[in-house]
Amino acid sequence: MKDDDALPTSKSLSQLKISNQGDGLVVQSNKLIDAAYKLSLEEMRLLYISLKKINPKMELGPDGLMPEIVISVTEYRDAFGIRTNALYDRLSETANALLMKPLTTFDWNADKQKMDKTKRVWFTSLAYDAEGDVSSIKLRFSPELRPFIYELTTNFTRIEFEQLSRLDTPFSMRLYQWLVKFKGLRKSNKGDGVYETEAFEIDDLKSKTGLDNKYKEFKFFKRDMLDPAINRINNQTDLSVSYKLIKEGRAVKKIVFVFISDKETVTAKPLRPRLPGRPRVVKDSDAEGLWARECIKILEKYQTELLAYDNKSMLPIRDAEKLVSYYRIVGDKDREQKLCMQLESRRMTKAE
Repeated sequence: MKDDDALPTSKSLSQLKISNQGDGLVVQSNKLIDAAYKLSLEEMRLLYISLKKINPKMELGPDGLMPEIVISVTEYRDAFGIRTNALYDRLSETANALLMKPLTTFDWNADKQKMDKTKRVWFTSLAYDAEGDVSSIKLRFSPELRPFIYELTTNFTRIEFEQLSRLDTPFSMRLYQWLVKFKGLRKSNKGDGVYETEAFEIDDLKSKTGLDNKYKEFKFFKRDMLDPAINRINNQTDLSVSYKLIKEGRAVKKIVFVFISDKETVTAKPLRPRLPGRPRVVKDSDAEGLWARECIKILEKYQTELLAYDNKSMLPIRDAEKLVSYYRIVGDKDREQKLCMQLESRRMTKAE
């Protein structure tokens, strides 16, 4: 190896200009994925294309500076399929706005038995290089983000940039990242290619995506944010997602996501699970509700497993009818009505 070709020493690493990492992955600490921040679509895109350029295993020097990241107008346009004039001006405005946007990370304080919050910034410097088609912007991540994006060895997630780039809303991008994070956790793997997240608090989900003071009623959050994001992920990425709502009284308080990856195939058709017999309890009692919820959980998991085996598979009509009755017992009118409509359509098709 010639001297001119020698690798840079750790002291000079922060002087590097990173123009293309090349592996197509956005790699972040799980704490960064779980951070709270509110960004526009353009800001989110600029952030993730910047993260894609990072080598998370790179050891940085002691000077505290982060490597400079160079993003050209051409690569930004091509990465997201943008066809518009004056893209450099838009990109510059986006970078200026992102420079001022904070994020909040969370750390569990064992001594105080509470979550500590730390507000940080994404970037500490921004420079411009305007030269027609080769115009670019240059960014440096904040040194405080070093433990979240560099020298990562544990508790991090790799996300395919190509999948993220297909999504066109901030909420769908955030949700997709959470799903990929849980896909990497052993406890989330339910077997046969099915994954299930922990229960998300609805208020926490909104808080971490900048929706704290919006959508006081869950039905509007579901209509405007949740369902459109699920549809985008199902239609545009490698994941197929459904969800289960958890109520306290009549209010929806938590949500669990169940999903499969299109890249994983299930070779054997899943067997129909056995349902628990109805207990001898009073109608409309809490005990009846607990039994119905257990039956719902079993049949919904079976339904997801069928889809993993064959994306055209559906629950047998008799099981779907049982599921309708269980929804009715627990008072889940939305899913009861939706499944009733699907059943009616299936019966009409069968009659023809």
